[in-house]
Amino acid sequence: MFGSLGIRKDQLNVLVLRDADVIAASVRQALAEAGEEERPGLERAAALIGQAAAAHDDDLRARWVRERLAAAGYEGAPDSVAGIKALRQAEPGLSLLTATQLAKTAAASGQAQDQAQAQDQAQDQAQAQAQAQDQDQAQAQAQDQDQDQGQDRGQDRGQDRGQDRGQD
Repeated sequence: MFGSLGIRKDQLNVLVLRDADVIAASVRQALAEAGEEERPGLERAAALIGQAAAAHDDDLRARWVRERLAAAGYEGAPDSVAGIKALRQAEPGLSLLTATQLAKTAAASGQAQDQAQAQDQAQDQAQAQAQAQDQDQAQAQAQDQDQDQGQDRGQDRGQDRGQDRGQD
């Protein structure tokens, strides 16, 4: 996933390697040759590959850092001193500057993901509230219709009784 460019020691020398396009081409070829029962799974795979290919380099770096920290057993903030130390111990070839920059990228990405999740949750809550309100309105309308129909039946019965009395 990453390779060293070896340009200068004070520069971020981590290169993100992407091979999603090769994988996507293979899945598209398989999809073209697939039978009807294989198509749904391959279509889902193609969609997932498309999402992965669309990921920003910073997101890939952040994921790589989080994976390395998790493998090292570290669960704290990636951009803390302990996080950077754990990252450098997990990947001894990283310079302090590179590890710090990667850790900051991971922390920023984590914050962005947290904000996106919070926004998604707020949208989900708003949708749930709107659905509940719609259901409440539908129930109220149904009750109103039931009451109206009950009143209409009562009026019809009264008219029927009046007609019956008139015939007696």
